Amino acid sequence: WEAAGGRQVLHSSVPGTLAALAELGLGRPFAAARDKVSLVSQLTEELRAARAQADVVAFDVEWPPDRTGAAPNKAALLQLAFRPSEVPGAVFVIDVQAWDEELEEFTRELLASNLPKLVFGPGDAERLQMRLCSSVDLQEGGLSLATQARKAGLLMQKPKQLQAADWSQRPLRDEQLVYAATDALALLELPG
Repeated sequence: WEAAGGRQVLHSSVPGTLAALAELGLGRPFAAARDKVSLVSQLTEELRAARAQADVVAFDVEWPPDRTGAAPNKAALLQLAFRPSEVPGAVFVIDVQAWDEELEEFTRELLASNLPKLVFGPGDAERLQMRLCSSVDLQEGGLSLATQARKAGLLMQKPKQLQAADWSQRPLRDEQLVYAATDALALLELPG
């Protein structure tokens, strides 16, 4: 079979499998670039400018794992990716635990605005305890973001230890920032 041009992919590690799938033309590796991820806790001119020129914003939230029988945890991070953007691939990761009043009010107004917001599944706005208007939920029938991204030709690495991370712990590691930013960025790539 391999002599006839076929290739078998045996899963040994996520990075290895993603690389093999990309070689087979079954998708392209997809992740946010760390140098295009801005961690903010105050309203910046870049964030204000991105909002002003945007036609759509991808919106995602990370929170600490919920405990059985306890109230749902509040958001720890909010990720925003705008389209169009002066810097393609730019993502703003907002530290909700440390944001100032001006950034919180900016976020509240953004979420309540008529600007279309791309989301994945229900619940993110509730974790922020904010009203969300003009949202488009891109989740299809309970599929994961990584699965839908793969269907769209994007190969995302979603390590389990980051999926279940305590997003309230500081400082955040670079791999956490890239993971969080990639979720928002992927929403801009999904068909919808």
